[in-house]
Amino acid sequence: MPDIRITHRILYIVFASAGAVLILINTLNYGMGLTDDSVNYIFSGYHLNTLNGFYNYDGSAFINWPPLYPLIIFLLSVFGSDLNLIMIIFNSALYFITIILIGKLSEHIFSNASVKIIFTSAL
Repeated sequence: MPDIRITHRILYIVFASAGAVLILINTLNYGMGLTDDSVNYIFSGYHLNTLNGFYNYDGSAFINWPPLYPLIIFLLSVFGSDLNLIMIIFNSALYFITIILIGKLSEHIFSNASVKIIFTSAL
């Protein structure tokens, strides 16, 4: 009989893979959902790509949010010219990693096996 931890980890990988694929498919079909801060992050990454610094889409300095995501966008621009597609794949990968980490966290928090699975699958 297989170890229950291995079974749980396989389920976490299945949940994470299914979620990442669904996010990838839906984002490719319908586009990214953008808010004001998302536009500022993306534009600052594009602007940093031209080596002109951190600026918002209106030309003001990018000081209202942390600069990590624009830096990641800048670093991802090395992998290709279609930065939108690269960001979609990157966000799907981040979702996959998040679900795996939530599954590992649920192993430490909950003792009941079914609660662990429900907690992880809820995301």
